[in-house]
Amino acid sequence: MKKIFGFLVMLLLSKTALAKNEILEVNRLNCNKIDGHGIHEKEAIARAYKVPMSSVVLVDAKWGASQFGGEQCNLIFDTAKGPKRCNVFMILTSDKGKTAFGLAVPRQGDNPVCF
Repeated sequence: MKKIFGFLVMLLLSKTALAKNEILEVNRLNCNKIDGHGIHEKEAIARAYKVPMSSVVLVDAKWGASQFGGEQCNLIFDTAKGPKRCNVFMILTSDKGKTAFGLAVPRQGDNPVCF
């Protein structure tokens, strides 16, 4: 019985750890859910603005002005050269939309669109 219970616990934990990310619509409501960013943002912002990666810190995600006019979801990073607002091109969730993380860099090596 203990082996079966242990197996069920392991199965449950592995399913939780491997939860698949779902894409959410980029809108004001989902932008407000963002509490993290992807794995390439800090490195890309540090490279683009020639600052140490350790100085790049996510401050917030806000729906606001776009550098092209209109509104968009922005990740706001503090850097050694001041705050940078970066366009969120995709919002992902692994918990059915309760929380989310924003992507401002599509692939490693790409540059974010920041202002």
